[in-house]
Amino acid sequence: MNPIFDLLDQHRSIRKYKTNAVAPELVKSILHSGMRASTSGNMQFYSIIQSTHTDLKEKLYHAHGKQSMVRMAPIVLTFCCDLRRLQIWMDAYKAPGNFNNFISFLRGVIDVSLVAQNIAIAAESSCLGICYMGSTLMNAKKITEILKLPQLVIPVTSMVMGYPEESPKKIERLAYESIVHEEVYRDRSPKEVQDIYADRDKNTWERVSTNPQHASKLVDENIQNAAQFYAKTKYTPELLQQYSNDYIECLKKQFHQAIF
Repeated sequence: MNPIFDLLDQHRSIRKYKTNAVAPELVKSILHSGMRASTSGNMQFYSIIQSTHTDLKEKLYHAHGKQSMVRMAPIVLTFCCDLRRLQIWMDAYKAPGNFNNFISFLRGVIDVSLVAQNIAIAAESSCLGICYMGSTLMNAKKITEILKLPQLVIPVTSMVMGYPEESPKKIERLAYESIVHEEVYRDRSPKEVQDIYADRDKNTWERVSTNPQHASKLVDENIQNAAQFYAKTKYTPELLQQYSNDYIECLKKQFHQAIF
């Protein structure tokens, strides 16, 4: 197998890290590899913030819901959509400021996501572990304040990085045929979708239903399968709506509501 294919296939999210520091030269090379990612119009609508100081990481630890890996990993990277640098460039040369809008924000989100994944691959190829943190979107306002993000800059995702202290088993993904559509989208029947998720339903339910921490919740909410567990506990409509509202408010503050 192509070694890059094998590297990608062996990806695991690492949540426990050794205390070993990562050489600055290696970190710089990894981040530079990230910056070689494809970018819309070569405009690079993004910035990366590297946090290594204990006091700042402690603040990020609380902003990310007290996930221990933020404390343990030597490096925390925050990936931001950044339209500010471009705007300053435009202003300096008396060019129209045409980028404070929703489509430019989306381009920034895509740009910085590609950068983050390049960095993830470069890090893993260097024997480092990484873990993305979805809590960035949920707590964007706090992270914006901690990192002193100015107008036209907003966090999109974050990643911890360091030498792994664990080797977790590989998490299954959905089958190739369930994801890849030939030529046009083919809508699946309910039965087909049930078949697609059959293994995940079985494995998740076995794990959840035998965990004493979930016992009372399963009874109280009458949860009988994995789909219900996710929808009624981890991703409730109230919680997701609150996270949505919070991020929209952060967007309005950082972009003066101009992108809506």
